[in-house]
Amino acid sequence: IWKSPQGQYVLCVRGTKGNLRDIWKDFRIMMGSTTQNDDELVDSLKKFKQDHPDTRLDVAAHSLGTMLAWNANKKDELSIAGDYSFFNPASSPFQDKAAIREILDSERKVDLFLNKNDAVSNYFSQNLKDKDMDRVYYAPFSRSPLASHTLGQWIENY
Repeated sequence: IWKSPQGQYVLCVRGTKGNLRDIWKDFRIMMGSTTQNDDELVDSLKKFKQDHPDTRLDVAAHSLGTMLAWNANKKDELSIAGDYSFFNPASSPFQDKAAIREILDSERKVDLFLNKNDAVSNYFSQNLKDKDMDRVYYAPFSRSPLASHTLGQWIENY
């Protein structure tokens, strides 16, 4: 959790690390799961809410971290997030379309940062409606599927 000099709090949730726990979560998402969680993240949010009960917390997350952050903040006792910025959000065509629409139709502001050649977030692209497009930002197309999934594509002069 980062605090800006202006006092704004942002929860940053990383994507997959090369450990078995994360890879297993990615595999489960690929097979259609929408319930992946992270106990350490939940504990951090509980502590933040205890220490800052009425403070807005924006969320920036990448890949696996998007599902972990979304599921942690869906819990009533932890619902403290303001706006969401999801970079290459985790999805799969084996997921129920309703899980994607839950995020897209949320009352919270959810901005999506997508790449049309990113297999991980492509199911989001497939489920967009015209009303969603003002919250969607596409990176320039990259022939490399790996480059299409990196955070680096969102940094100017990377």
